[in-house]
Amino acid sequence: MGLFWKMACGNVRKNLKDYSVYFATLAFCACLLYAYASCADTIRAIGSEVIEGTALSVLEQASSIITSLGFFSAVVFCFLAAYANRFIVQRRKQELGMLQLMGMGTGRAWMLLCLECSLTGLAAAASGIAVGVALSPAWGLLAAWAFRIPWHSAWTLSLQGMGLAAAGFLAVAVASCIAAGRELARTQLIELMQARHISDAARPRTKRQVRRELIGGLAFLGLGYGICLSVYGFLLFMIPMIALVCSGSWLVVHALSTMVGDALRRHPRLWFRGLTSFVVRQLEVHVEESVSAVTTASALLAVGICALGMAVGIRNAPIPQGAGDAELLAVRGSFVYIILFFGLTFLIAAFAVLALQQLAEAEDERTSCASLMRLGASDRQLKGALAAEACAYFLVPAALAALHDVVGFVVAKALLAGLFSLPSQTVSFPLVLASVFVAYLAYLGVVLLTGARSIQDIRMLPAE
Repeated sequence: MGLFWKMACGNVRKNLKDYSVYFATLAFCACLLYAYASCADTIRAIGSEVIEGTALSVLEQASSIITSLGFFSAVVFCFLAAYANRFIVQRRKQELGMLQLMGMGTGRAWMLLCLECSLTGLAAAASGIAVGVALSPAWGLLAAWAFRIPWHSAWTLSLQGMGLAAAGFLAVAVASCIAAGRELARTQLIELMQARHISDAARPRTKRQVRRELIGGLAFLGLGYGICLSVYGFLLFMIPMIALVCSGSWLVVHALSTMVGDALRRHPRLWFRGLTSFVVRQLEVHVEESVSAVTTASALLAVGICALGMAVGIRNAPIPQGAGDAELLAVRGSFVYIILFFGLTFLIAAFAVLALQQLAEAEDERTSCASLMRLGASDRQLKGALAAEACAYFLVPAALAALHDVVGFVVAKALLAGLFSLPSQTVSFPLVLASVFVAYLAYLGVVLLTGARSIQDIRMLPAE
């Protein structure tokens, strides 16, 4: 076991760049888990000075209900951690294959990888919780807005939050290790050894197969959207609806990725203009994983935007005259806080999925760009190519999310009216959509700026 520890620590140091991405993702999960789990202490800290008696008791009861629903946030984070873990496995396949070739079995290689991820995860958990404590006034601001109580800056150190966050993070770590084991188990040794030379581009498909994908995807989307036309249908068949919409989105994007490439190839002036052919081929090389990332990000964005709209609608609804002070505010505040938190979680998770996808392909892009530079490509052409790739990864899920939300807003308004007896005028869903997309485009701008600056670094790469 001592040798395992040394190998694990050495591998983390050697692959520090890759593990830094994994660390940042898990630290983000731990931070939000702590923020959610410490809700009771946060409300008590900001409410005890302005609310007394029954009202404070009701708020504390509401916060305990919120905390008990933290299981669902752990499920979201398990998915995100598994996605980040897959990124690590993809980057380490050749090294893991070499260890197996030297006599280390698949099981022991998996144990080594789990130990590396556990060491990184422990550091990420500690850092995430520390950041969560440091940002406790911000979590208090969210709680004060949700429960309509005055806010003042209050630092809280929640032992309950730490305990629940640690328990949730343990579930995240277990899910992450299971995902790594499945990825290794289904990959043969020869595939591990040749991982850097094997393209994950989709196999060539006939026009009939592409048309079938497109028609099938549109049919799945139609069925999923049809379920949403009824609130009761949405509540009863939520899981099948999500499966239909996600499957339909994947099929449509997968089919369009082939159709757009074929259309450009039929027009030589467009195909050979600048680095268009390079951009299309880069997207096609990673089409399988790219389509999965785009589909996932679009679903997370759509759900997050609808959740934020509902939270704003419930919060802005007027309090009926004659209703209890405190009880109705506590009930509504609980719904607002839960929906608001999950909405923000889904949105940030979408950003994280896209960031991981970009980082997973960064090394291939650097190598390809270096080759193009030696062939005479200018900096302007390379910046344009990288910008086109980034826009494809970011704007396609944004367009899909907007399409999903055309139906999602109808469902959200019906839920506000049916479950909460609130008028739809309490929130402007298009305004919420526009606000989120402003932040989304700002994030895209940061990605484009980073890609432009990387061109100079690529020029410093040694010639092969």
